[in-house]
Amino acid sequence: MARRRILWIAAAAALVLALLSMPERAAGPARAGLLRSLSPVVRFGHGVIAGASGMRGLWASRARLADENDLLRKRVKALTMENLSLLQLRSENRRLRRLLDFRDAAPRRMLPAQVVGRDTRQWYGSILIDRGSDDGVRPDMAVVSEDGLVGKVIEALPGVSRVLLLVDRTSRVGGVVERTRETGVVEGTSFNTCRLTYLPRRTEARPGDRVLSSGMGGVYPKGLYVGEVTGVHEGEYGLFSYADLSTGVNFSMLEEVLVVAGAGGDDEGDFMR
Repeated sequence: MARRRILWIAAAAALVLALLSMPERAAGPARAGLLRSLSPVVRFGHGVIAGASGMRGLWASRARLADENDLLRKRVKALTMENLSLLQLRSENRRLRRLLDFRDAAPRRMLPAQVVGRDTRQWYGSILIDRGSDDGVRPDMAVVSEDGLVGKVIEALPGVSRVLLLVDRTSRVGGVVERTRETGVVEGTSFNTCRLTYLPRRTEARPGDRVLSSGMGGVYPKGLYVGEVTGVHEGEYGLFSYADLSTGVNFSMLEEVLVVAGAGGDDEGDFMR
């Protein structure tokens, strides 16, 4: 049955081709009628072909859009990275400008330095700076930032120095409560805080009071900002009191510092400009 249908279709197709190939005068009305009857089929065929062509154009357009989107995504990513880099540079420039303004206003000569490393054994123990003995840096020179006292140099080598931070447990700094003039010893607690010990048993220090370096001990210049009192407690055996301090410097975000020429009341120091 299927074979017979195929033969009929083949024969009809052959007849159609024969009529279409005949001259119009010879075929006469039969050819014209055949063309009229085939016109819907022809239009359908043209529609299919046009549709296929349109689909190819659509896919090509989608492929171009995908390529353009991929290019735009890469461009946005590059611009985002560039913007972040510019923001970091602007932030660094702001910090350096404030640091240099602080240095220019200070009565002592100060040498700018960048933090290039940290003690991996203890985050708050010490830092490395990119200034050393060939820049005039020596052990026991104080190190500060615009926010206050950072610590002191404990080792100076060519091109690099190690700085013991104020908050290290081995750090000791003479301190004075600015308002009451009571003196004590600032000790590190290995966090972003310190403790002002050996205050009078009935101290007048209160939360919010500022604590400065007292200049005692011959290492740190007098009057450097250390931190703010956050709490006052009675010490062991009731002989002394102590105060918890919040440091002016955020040691976890420290990037630039200044090395102070000389130590304590000594104005010596031959920093290279």
